Amino acid sequence: MGDNITQPAKSAELIRAKFLREALQRHAPALSSPGETIPAAPRPITPSFAPENPELQRAYLEQLVECAPEAITILDLEYRITRLNSEFTRIFGFGPTEALGQRIDSLIVPPDRSAETRWITDLLVKGQKVVLETKRQRKDGTLLDVFISTAPIMLDGKQVALCVLYRDISEQKRAEARYRSLVQSAVYGIYRSSTEGRFFDVNPALITMLGYTSAEEVLALDPKLDVFVDPSEQARVMSEFQRGERLDNVEVRWKRKDGSAITVRLSGRVANSPEETDQVVEIIAEDITERRALENQFRQAQKMEAVGRLAGGVAHDFNNLLMVIGGYTEVLLEHTRKSNPLYPKIEAIHQATDRATTLTRQLLAFSRKQLLELKVVDLNIIVEDMERLLRPLIGENIELHTQLAPDLGRTRADAGQIEQVLMNLVVNSKDAMPNGGKLIIQSNNARMNHEDVRREYSYIQPGLYVVLSVTDTGEGMDKETQSRIFEPFFTTKEKGKGTGLGLSTVYGIIKQSGGYVLVESEPRLGTTFRIYLPRVEDALEPAGAVGVSRSQTGGSETVLLAEDEESVRQLVRETLEAKGYKVLEADNGEAALQIVSSHAGKIDMLITDVVMPGMSGRELSARLCASCPHTKVLYLSGYTEDAIVHEGVIDPDTAFLQKPFTLQMLSRKVREVLDS
Repeated sequence: MGDNITQPAKSAELIRAKFLREALQRHAPALSSPGETIPAAPRPITPSFAPENPELQRAYLEQLVECAPEAITILDLEYRITRLNSEFTRIFGFGPTEALGQRIDSLIVPPDRSAETRWITDLLVKGQKVVLETKRQRKDGTLLDVFISTAPIMLDGKQVALCVLYRDISEQKRAEARYRSLVQSAVYGIYRSSTEGRFFDVNPALITMLGYTSAEEVLALDPKLDVFVDPSEQARVMSEFQRGERLDNVEVRWKRKDGSAITVRLSGRVANSPEETDQVVEIIAEDITERRALENQFRQAQKMEAVGRLAGGVAHDFNNLLMVIGGYTEVLLEHTRKSNPLYPKIEAIHQATDRATTLTRQLLAFSRKQLLELKVVDLNIIVEDMERLLRPLIGENIELHTQLAPDLGRTRADAGQIEQVLMNLVVNSKDAMPNGGKLIIQSNNARMNHEDVRREYSYIQPGLYVVLSVTDTGEGMDKETQSRIFEPFFTTKEKGKGTGLGLSTVYGIIKQSGGYVLVESEPRLGTTFRIYLPRVEDALEPAGAVGVSRSQTGGSETVLLAEDEESVRQLVRETLEAKGYKVLEADNGEAALQIVSSHAGKIDMLITDVVMPGMSGRELSARLCASCPHTKVLYLSGYTEDAIVHEGVIDPDTAFLQKPFTLQMLSRKVREVLDS
């Protein structure tokens, strides 16, 4: 009980001493005794109030008691009330006729305070003062929070009575309760500590933030060693206080009980009070770990998006150039004998064109502007079909194991692109194990709930997924490398050993398929790539069969060609005319419609670029087919963001040829569309 009243007692003494001191200063002549030195009164005192006048002195003391801001009672040695003031009546409701002669413990002391009464009695018997905060009972039975100061009244060395002062602190208690509730229910961590960082008080949010279950655990911590990831940060925080007695949005790294690190933003001030001799700081701590992770993800996404736009634009323009280079190289190869000394040079140009075409397709994959043929597929089937190709690829010093879930769900994806993803990941793992190791390909189902998603992966949408993972026991990667591995042309391999497009292609294909690519790696501890693809309940769709090559003898139909790139338009026109077709050419949509209006015969087919200045290929097709509904349409483009596709997926029943294509592909596709 003594611990509970130490602080209130100290406060009470200060208040009481202050009150009595002010009273003595105001009434010095009437209350002083012979020989005492009292400071001069603030106003002149008339001679009629001299201390040797007992009657005036008594009246003056009566007025002092009556006008006191505290409720005052005088008790005899049996604790019966012999005197009370009007403030006692106002606070407790008992008038003089009801209170005088009554024992104080039967009047305002609730029955549940019996132990407290005995404790007070013991102290008073010993002649000690009693100061405490407690509850007392009003006349109407309600309880009141009060501050009590009790002292014996001594005459000639003997105790003759007791003086008890009561102060109503109900409003103060309510304010303290509101403040306590605010602190206890705050979502931010709040704590008080010494200037050396030792915790004095902590709220529940701070306990939870640090991963502990009780305040006692946190109060026992040494912040420098047990809380701050970098001990020097604790010194930095305290130096901020010493410099300006404030802390404004200082970010530090804290350790949780499980050893994980969190980023915390601290704000606070130095709190000085007369009750505390040592300097104390009050700090609000906000856990911003998730916010920082999201900001980093957003910045990374912005960077990837910017690089993707650049890569996609370069690939689009480059595809038109490759169309011309590759197309005329085909023509030269077709009309040059192999014995001709120029033939190997032309063939080298053709091979370089093929490699450049592969690079542009990888850039388009990263920028998510390639075309995907999405079908419901089983990832297990794709892995099993590729396993025989992967074993000779990785070499004999690497063990390959597959662990495929027999109940694996289905997903919607482009099977050929998933094969490319798997191939790129396996090659990446192989290069990370130059001295051999183990490679594991796994599949499983996953349900991602809000609470299951780790903070760094909070961008994953909750739902059902199928997961394909590739794990190796290779060299692994540090955090900085992991943050850049999906960027185009970023590689850790030696010069000439890789283009840096393998993982960026994986990233683009999976993102365009509506999935996610996650990587976990530690230096010298290997790497795991996990691919999450949305799970679907639809039935498997049959893979497209490879069709028998149709006749490329051409035809005699009339074809309207709309292409804004002159060199591409010329190449396509020459190819089709060589196959016997009649070609009408236009460099934009408006010119194509003018040709239609002036052409007397039937137009069997429209071949149009998707993206053209002015009118798009889609709009041209719609306007032409409105007047010529039997005209077939074939779209061309290096990539498409036009209305014929949604997120890179071609609308059903839409004929499309992706640049750069070979002249054989063009001839075959034109014939297929005309015959469909």
